[in-house]
Amino acid sequence: MNKLYDHPDAFEAEITIFTEQEGGRKTPPKNGIRWDLTYAENNPEGRMFMIWPEFIDENGDSIDTGVPVN
Repeated sequence: MNKLYDHPDAFEAEITIFTEQEGGRKTPPKNGIRWDLTYAENNPEGRMFMIWPEFIDENGDSIDTGVPVN
């Protein structure tokens, strides 16, 4: 696997990114974007976390920075 980020706090998750018609993004996401994350449950303090998601292809390799993810 070719990865952009190597960090001890890294984790893998499957996410859904809503389209503009669904009330979500107007443009497709890309590697290198920074998002604020909060948990829907078990977050009584309402804390936000900063994440830099890394999108990978079907082989587990990182998609080039700046390339839209479809």
